[in-house]
Amino acid sequence: MDIAVVGAGITGCLIAATLQKQGHKITVFEKSRGRGGRATCKRTHWGQFDLGAPFIRPTDPLVTEHLTELEQQGVARRWLVTPYKKQQTLQADKDNTPVYVLTPGMNAACHFWLQGCRLATSTRITYLQHSAGKWLLWDESQCKFGLFDWVIVTAPWPQSHALLAPHVCLPAFDETHWLPCWTVAAQLQTALPDVMPIIYPSDSILQLAVLDSEKPLRQGHSQIWTMQLTHQASNAMRELSSTVIARTALMALASLFERDAVDSLQCYQHFWRYARLAPDAPRPSPVWAPELGLAATGDWALGGSVESAMRAAVQFCQQFTDNFCYAQSRSG
Repeated sequence: MDIAVVGAGITGCLIAATLQKQGHKITVFEKSRGRGGRATCKRTHWGQFDLGAPFIRPTDPLVTEHLTELEQQGVARRWLVTPYKKQQTLQADKDNTPVYVLTPGMNAACHFWLQGCRLATSTRITYLQHSAGKWLLWDESQCKFGLFDWVIVTAPWPQSHALLAPHVCLPAFDETHWLPCWTVAAQLQTALPDVMPIIYPSDSILQLAVLDSEKPLRQGHSQIWTMQLTHQASNAMRELSSTVIARTALMALASLFERDAVDSLQCYQHFWRYARLAPDAPRPSPVWAPELGLAATGDWALGGSVESAMRAAVQFCQQFTDNFCYAQSRSG
C-alpha cells in the first residue's frame, strides 16, 4: 500500500520504518527542516545540544528492545550516570532505570529509521482530502501530494486535531489543557566542578538540568547545559524576551550549586508551546478509522515522553498489521 505519514518525530519515524519493512511504500511529511520533532538536536557554531527530549529511561520491555537494536547499530548508548534530585541537598535517585541517549543527537534514531523512506521536509500539511477511497494531502502553499491508500498522522495533538476534525468525530480542542516549556541551552565560560550531569530540582523554576556536553561521544572543552523550566514558570514567562529567560535560567542553575552566578559565553532558547498535556486534562485517544484509511497516534496518547512516543508506534503498528492481515485474508 501507498502510505503517507505526517510528522517525522519519534512515533512517525518508527511507524514509517516498521511499515516499510513490511513492504509498504512510505512517504513522510515534516513541517520542519529536519527529523526528530521534540527529540531534536540543535547544532550551532559553539556546540550541539538536545533541545527537546534529553534522554530516555525505558520501563517498557518493547521500548528497551528497540533501544537495544539501536545500540547494536551505534545509534543508542547507555549513559552511565546517576540522576540526582535537589531538595535541601542533592540526593541520588534510587530508581535504577538505565539512561539512554541517542548519538550523535537525540534525533539520530529518526535519521536511522527513515533510511529508504521518501521524506519531504519543510512541508506543512494543512488539509487532507478524501476522494474515491484515496487521499490527497495539501500543504500551506497549495501543493498537493498523493494519491495515498492510508494517512497516518503523528504530529503533536493540536496539529493532528486540525487535520482530523473534518473527517472523524473529535472532542473540541482546548489550548488551556496544554502546558508550555521554555528550554535554555548555555555554554559556560567557566566549567562547574564536580557536578552531577542530571538534576531534577524542587522548589526551583527549573524542572530539569542536564550537562549535555557530558553525554557519550560529546565530551568537549566547555560545558553546555540544557535547562527546562517548569510548566508553571514557562507559562508565566511566555511573553518575556529570550534574554530574560536565559538570565533567569542561569541564575537558577547557579542556585542549584549554591553559587552567586554562572557566566555564559553563548545561550540558545526555545519555547515549546504545547510541551505536555496537563495532568487533570482528558487525554486524547489514538484515532483509528480503517474504513477511511486514516489514523493518528503519538506520545500525546500515552504520556508525553520519548518512551510514550515509541510505545505509541509499536502499538499502532501491531494494530495496523493485524488489520492488514485480516483484510488480506478476507479478500483472498
